[in-house]
Amino acid sequence: GDMTFPQITDPSGPEEFTWQVQLNDNRVLEAINEEFAAVYFKESHVVNVLIAAEHAHDASGASVPTSLVVTEPDLITLVVHHRAGNPAEGGAPFDYPITAGAGWTVIEQGGTVPSEVVVASDEEIPNSFAFQQFPRIEPGCRVPSLRGRSLRTSRHLLLASDCRVGAIRRRRGATGKTAKVVRQSPRPGTELAGGSPVAVTLGA
Repeated sequence: GDMTFPQITDPSGPEEFTWQVQLNDNRVLEAINEEFAAVYFKESHVVNVLIAAEHAHDASGASVPTSLVVTEPDLITLVVHHRAGNPAEGGAPFDYPITAGAGWTVIEQGGTVPSEVVVASDEEIPNSFAFQQFPRIEPGCRVPSLRGRSLRTSRHLLLASDCRVGAIRRRRGATGKTAKVVRQSPRPGTELAGGSPVAVTLGA
């Protein structure tokens, strides 16, 4: 159901992790770009489920670039680009181990889902499907409500709303999976240009 990968302990560790996606006969898995893939309904080519590349970070919290590749038959590969070094530091080596999840020492940049992607309604998505369901995508950034959500879930909601994560602040004790959004700016419902940043504050 998720694309979490084992901890990478040194530069000789793997960069590629592959899963087979179980699909119904009327669905097909396709890549959208290097950050997103989707399961489409074959007849309408409407998105059933949107799949985002898992984020990664090193021991210091620096974000490690990741991407997705889709190959036949129904295989999806997450590539963790750790051997090339940190692009934000001119290719300087990452501090191992590399772990799944977003970094915490840098301002993170989220990607933008193409505005032409249309996600099917909840009624069309079977409850048994493994991957996370995303809301319908509308043109432009309409800021969703993030309060009480994890950073990972907030990032997915922002991307699906054609927004992106802006500055991330953490209150004392707000670490790991227990950290939740306690403040955001702009406020929910604000309409912005596509790809606009939304700042969040995480609390325990």
